[in-house]
Amino acid sequence: MTLPELKSNIAQLLGLANTQGAIQLLSQYAEEHSIHHLKRSALSLQSRYSRLRSDNARGVLSQAELEIGINRINDGILGLVDQASSPLGPARRNMLGWALAVLLLLGLSSVWWFYFRGNRQDKASVVVQKDSIEKVTHDQVKDTTEVVRPHPVESPPPQAVDKKDPGPRPKPPSVKYIEVTLEIDSPWRNAAVLVDGAPATIIHNSDYQKIIRVPEKNGNQKVTLRLGNGRECPVEQVLRSKSILYFTCP
Repeated sequence: MTLPELKSNIAQLLGLANTQGAIQLLSQYAEEHSIHHLKRSALSLQSRYSRLRSDNARGVLSQAELEIGINRINDGILGLVDQASSPLGPARRNMLGWALAVLLLLGLSSVWWFYFRGNRQDKASVVVQKDSIEKVTHDQVKDTTEVVRPHPVESPPPQAVDKKDPGPRPKPPSVKYIEVTLEIDSPWRNAAVLVDGAPATIIHNSDYQKIIRVPEKNGNQKVTLRLGNGRECPVEQVLRSKSILYFTCP
């Protein structure tokens, strides 16, 4: 199945309110193309969908709350399909930026090295030969050649250069922040949120949903829910703007 076919089929299934079928199709696509983080997200959506249906059947969840939860799952499916469209875009841009920075640093180091060596060259000494006639006795005349060395030309001392300093350094790339949505089951609503072990910046907090702001990175990032008794529920994957993480914690 190609990506355009996946988008078209998912749109048709969601138009028919067949959320279960859309999740299964997304999982099948992820397995065919070995997209592991997409497969994990699809499994999380499936678990979340089953729990919503179960809570509604037991009367724990009203019909209105069920519809809200299913709409959020549908948004999550569409978001995962969009992420599958360009999984390597940010990574390639960051790699190109770092490569250009390294090339610039090497060029500046080479210019500094040749300039420093040129200033340390000594000036050549000048030898002036002068003939002088010295009067001796009336029967002896001697020609002598005198080598006269001029006073050494004093060149200004070379300017002190810190060899450890390679010169101007390129500015590090600015940090880009993205917003990530967390879908959380009821037992974990009040859990603390950690990103790679540090407290997350929460910009929105509701009963079933939290939105956090995190720096964008190339590799996986670990988002962890932690209860007051020390229990943890982690999810680890590549985070991109508007990503949705589904926590199906026991």
